[in-house]
Amino acid sequence: MTAMRILLVNLAMESVQEVGRALSGQGYEITADRSLTVEEVLTLSPGVLVTEVTPSDLGSCDLISQIKASSDPRTPKAVMIVHGGALERARALDLGADDVVSFPFEPLEFAAKIRTQFREMQPELELEANWTLRRTIELLFLSPSDRSGEAEGAGRHVSN
Repeated sequence: MTAMRILLVNLAMESVQEVGRALSGQGYEITADRSLTVEEVLTLSPGVLVTEVTPSDLGSCDLISQIKASSDPRTPKAVMIVHGGALERARALDLGADDVVSFPFEPLEFAAKIRTQFREMQPELELEANWTLRRTIELLFLSPSDRSGEAEGAGRHVSN
């Protein structure tokens, strides 16, 4: 997962422009697409997925539900832009969104919500990096015979 990649899916042109203004100059790599499958989203591996739900198009609800139901480690944080009030925001959260904002939104608040999502990912990224480092150290210190046994599922555990 690229930590600073944001994917905009199913946003109206006005929303894409507002998101662009809100996040301008903050170092994010922003990609927009009108419609993607769950696998396409996971392949693009964004840190944060931003979708929009309007009363006439609820397709983003299904996309978020399917992505959040996935056990894939590439699952991004999800922020939904909704047109409506508390009921619509609550529904989006119940569907699995990590955060929700009503349109029109305040650019400063939206940018803060995106930063929060990336901040919340840091412990996950650190755990992943620590696991990779530990695995590398284990492989460096295993004897050749231990390595061949590990390939057969009989590797030994190195403790601290």
